[in-house]
Amino acid sequence: MVIINAFIMLWLIIAVIAVVIDIMTSNILYVLFSVGAIFALIVALFNVNFLTQFSVFGVVSIILMTFIYPIIKRTLKEKIPKTKTMEESYIGDCFTINEDILDSNLIKFKGIYWTMVSKDKIYTGDEVKVVGIEGNKLIIEKLKNNKIGQFI
Repeated sequence: MVIINAFIMLWLIIAVIAVVIDIMTSNILYVLFSVGAIFALIVALFNVNFLTQFSVFGVVSIILMTFIYPIIKRTLKEKIPKTKTMEESYIGDCFTINEDILDSNLIKFKGIYWTMVSKDKIYTGDEVKVVGIEGNKLIIEKLKNNKIGQFI
């Protein structure tokens, strides 16, 4: 009876530790180990030898990691929006240029000096839009005036 209680306690401790690690790391993977430990605990309640308990733990954990973990990860990836970096949030911003840009030029944008690159010739006072980022370069393009004087 003492040995059975020791194995039951072992699987209970493993399950609790796995849940605590999962909470601390925000990684669903460790919860799957706690499920495997609970299955091993159930087997231990039937007074089955430790090798069988360990096998149940391993098999259940591997099956869950192989089939359930990818589904959970994919679902979370689809439902949780990606947080943009500061630089990625610049894409789409429009502003007025205060220096000529014939090919590229170093210009201060939002407090940071960036190499502005454009395929168009851009002159002081032109309205531009950030369309991309390549390394430390902001890719910009000139906004064209339409007939009613608004930028498109």
